[in-house]
Amino acid sequence: MYKCKCQRGMKSEEHCLKVFWTVHSFLTHGYDDVLASPYDGSTSVHSGTAEYNRLAALVSDMSYSDSESNRCLHAAQVCSVDERCLSFRTEYVATCTKRSANNEICNRRKCHKNLRRFFDSVPKQFSQRLLFCFCQDVTCGERRRQTIVPKCSFEEEEKPSCLNLLDSCRKDNICRSRLADFHKNCQYSPKSVNGCLEENRAACLMSYTGLIGTAMTPNYVSNCSLELSLWCTCEGSGNFPEECEKILNLFTNNICLKNAIEDYTNWNQFTQKKDAQQRAQLDDVQEFKAADMNQVTDNQLMLNSEGKLLTAFSVNSEAGIYWSPVILLLYNMLFQWLLERYSY
Repeated sequence: MYKCKCQRGMKSEEHCLKVFWTVHSFLTHGYDDVLASPYDGSTSVHSGTAEYNRLAALVSDMSYSDSESNRCLHAAQVCSVDERCLSFRTEYVATCTKRSANNEICNRRKCHKNLRRFFDSVPKQFSQRLLFCFCQDVTCGERRRQTIVPKCSFEEEEKPSCLNLLDSCRKDNICRSRLADFHKNCQYSPKSVNGCLEENRAACLMSYTGLIGTAMTPNYVSNCSLELSLWCTCEGSGNFPEECEKILNLFTNNICLKNAIEDYTNWNQFTQKKDAQQRAQLDDVQEFKAADMNQVTDNQLMLNSEGKLLTAFSVNSEAGIYWSPVILLLYNMLFQWLLERYSY
């Protein structure tokens, strides 16, 4: 029982987490202990790499005017042609943009719940490309910042104390668990090659997305950078300024998380260029083959117009070997002369 773990997004996740924290009740400050994560690191949803690449190629072939330069727009378009991604994304956007019954800007609790459903249920190749897309201008950057509908899920009229956010998080098993998992997988280590104590940047990104839809929801602070933060402040933190800064620095000054996101966005940019080059090369090959086949057709027509024995010569289009019309005509003439010369 002591070694039991839970799976993020599983049907009985809340019950499993309740059991975990009951068994590990001595961990009063789970986020401080790198061994405190209740998750086993697996997920019930596959990565979706092959399907994303197939749909991304389809979207690119449609030649949307702005999608090649705006990778966040491209990621949104790919999501829109995948039934699962579109369904869960539509669900959280509708909830997070709908005013609540008491005329508040939204129902934050429902918004958070549906955001968690999206990131827990949609393959990471779709969800993470929406959230960590590569941007070169503020239009793209603003689309990226708006991914989680921050007016509802992230912002408030006034910034609360980060210590108050932490207290709220500790009272909720899902938030407490996701924060502990984030601290475990995104903890910085100066001795690590990639800056992460766990040496696993992919796990850090998964843990980061796991926090979206909790009291500790982070987001981009602007549309022109990859800087992240919680919506909170350490002003007026009383006798606990260091603890408050420690919580805030998990996002604003976390080298492991920063490197993980930068590597992911740069990798996406690299694969985008590589895919574009491959598509261009494929188009060139197809055009070349089409031109060659037209040439073969022209040769055949010329020979047929002479009424010669075209079937005596083969054209191997697969190997790329073609006889010129003049040579084929000469061989045909020679063959006809031999037939006439030695026929009885």
